[in-house]
Amino acid sequence: MRHAWIICFITLLVSAPLRAEEPIASKPEQIPGIGEYRPEQGWFFYEKEKEKKKQKTKTEKTPAPAPEPTPEPAPLAKTPAPEKKPMTVAWMRKMIPILEERALDDPTPENVAAYAYLVRTLGDKAQRYTTVHMELIKADPFLDMNNSMPISGNERQEILNEAAAQKRKAIKIISKNVAGLFVFFDSKCSYCRTQIKVVNDFAKENHFDVMFVSVDGKGLPGASGWVKDNGTAKMLGVNIYPSTFLAIPPKTYVPISYGLMTKDELENSLFMASKAAKIIPEDLIESTDPFNKGVLTLDDMKDGAYDDPKDFVKYIREKLKRRY
Repeated sequence: MRHAWIICFITLLVSAPLRAEEPIASKPEQIPGIGEYRPEQGWFFYEKEKEKKKQKTKTEKTPAPAPEPTPEPAPLAKTPAPEKKPMTVAWMRKMIPILEERALDDPTPENVAAYAYLVRTLGDKAQRYTTVHMELIKADPFLDMNNSMPISGNERQEILNEAAAQKRKAIKIISKNVAGLFVFFDSKCSYCRTQIKVVNDFAKENHFDVMFVSVDGKGLPGASGWVKDNGTAKMLGVNIYPSTFLAIPPKTYVPISYGLMTKDELENSLFMASKAAKIIPEDLIESTDPFNKGVLTLDDMKDGAYDDPKDFVKYIREKLKRRY
């Protein structure tokens, strides 16, 4: 055994110089977990392996190219909404007689229901309008007719009394400066006696001159200073007695009443006749008619037919400001 170890040792000594002088090419040894072992590099043999790993890592971290964008699908064509058919007043006005006739001629549940529901819908439409209208009346003084003529009893009566006083004032102006009364009567007429008394009371109160004209040439009690008709009654077409006319010089006769009238009726008729004859001052006319307060005149309506609602309302309000 010892002899064998000696032989191996001698062999190593002899072969060592030979490797130094003539290196034998050999394949790099692979060391597990490290890589190739290169003796000439000493302990730095792992650097290239490390660089390889770094390059490999960098390669792995390179992001993949972004996928090409998928084209968006073409939008689907929208289904058009069904056309609405509004229930306008014009449509209802057209359909009501049609559905009514259909329901009467063929009163099936369907036909009667169609007519009944249309009538109900029209009522609902009217209610919506009324609600808005009432709200506007509360907010807009020009739409509140109570501002023109009050509805409540006391205030309304006070205004009417004031108008009556202005009317009597206008009548007295007429009696003094403008006109008188002609009363045509027939002595056989029973109503003429009563009318003569009414006219006398009215004339005395309002200072009117009265001319009593007898168509049959006979007088009646109270018809003081009566005269016989000279054809004037026929000229005026008088065939009902008593008849009262407003006489405006020189030759104008305005009928006030045909037949019997009370004093108040005579007063109102005389005022209206005088107004028609334009013998009452304009300022008195306005003050004698409380129902004319806040009412547009025909001249106001000769303009203002604007299509734009705002322009129309503005025009009406400007005109109404002058009527209060």
